[in-house]
Parts: sequence; C-alpha cells; structure tokens
Amino acid sequence: MIKDVRYRIAFALLKGGDCYHGQVEIQFTANHITEDTFLDYKGRLIKWYSINGREVERQDTYHDHQLILPKEYLKMGENIVVVRFVSNYVRDCQGLHYFKD
Repeated sequence: MIKDVRYRIAFALLKGGDCYHGQVEIQFTANHITEDTFLDYKGRLIKWYSINGREVERQDTYHDHQLILPKEYLKMGENIVVVRFVSNYVRDCQGLHYFKD
C-alpha cells in the first residue's frame, strides 16, 4: 500500500535540557487508500503536523505511540507528511542521548 518512503529530519539540540525539538518530513507513494494509516512515534509531544500541505487539526490523532494519518488527507501517489515534535533524551539506547559529567 505504501512504498518509496524517504525521510528528512532536523533536530534542535537544547544544551542542558531533558528534551530536544525536531522536524521530520516523510515522503511516500500510496498505491491504495481505504483507511487511516499511522506513523510510530515514541516521543514526548507532537506539536504540529501536516499532510500534503494541510494542517491536521483533529485532537484524537496521537495515542499509544501512533500518529494517525487520516485517510481524507492522503492521496493516491506522492504524499508529504511534516511533523514537529519534542522528544526526551534517553539512556536506554532507544533514541538520542545526552550526558553531563
């Protein structure tokens, strides 16, 4: 259903804090759209996101580590999702680390 997935990601690493900010742009090709799909995300907060240039304003789109991509925002062919997020630094090898000696 989805192929040719590409990511472009940028981070704002905040010195001395317990979290960092980021933005990811995800491009993919959809061959078939019959229902909502989702992205896995284990971070702290989704600040904002858009699909194909349209801001998603529904409040029920992020839960259980899944960011819902409502089918009414998706289209056949090329899609672009932009997500701005906040994540915690971790110490369990499951993300970005920050240590201060």
